[in-house]
Amino acid sequence: MSLINDILDVLNNKNKKQSELCAYLGINTSTMTNWKNRNTDPPSKYIIPICEFLDVTPYYLLTGKEKGTCDNVPEQELIESYRKLSEFEKGEVLGDIKRRAANAEQVKMPNIQRVYQAARTYNREPIPTVIEADITPLLEAPDATDEY
Repeated sequence: MSLINDILDVLNNKNKKQSELCAYLGINTSTMTNWKNRNTDPPSKYIIPICEFLDVTPYYLLTGKEKGTCDNVPEQELIESYRKLSEFEKGEVLGDIKRRAANAEQVKMPNIQRVYQAARTYNREPIPTVIEADITPLLEAPDATDEY
C-alpha cells in the first residue's frame, strides 16, 4: 500500500475531506487526485504538514503504528494504564516495579546457604563456616511475601 492510500485512509477515519487537506497544504485538489490516480507519494516537503493536519506522527503515517506501542497486549495495557496516573502515582509504580525486578534477579541467584546445606547433607563432609560469597544482598532483599 502506498503512502497516498494511507493518507486517504487516515483522512477517512478522521472524517476529514481531501479538499480541506489540499487547502491546508496550499495545493490544487487535482494534485492530490494525480497522486491518487498515479499511485505516487506526495513530495517529502508535504509529509510534516500532512501529519500536522491529520494530527498523527510521521512514524504513524509511514508505519500505521504509534511509536512506543508494542504487540504484547499485557505490556500495552500496562503502558496505557501507567500513562493515566499522576506523576506521584507513576513514581510509586516505578519504584514498586524496580523492587520487584531486583527481587526477581535475587531469586535467580542460587541461595548459597541452601546449596551448602544440600552439599553437606549429600556428602556428609564438613562445610567451612566462612562462605566465600557475599550473601548480604540475598539476606536483605525483599521476598515474595513482603508487602510493599
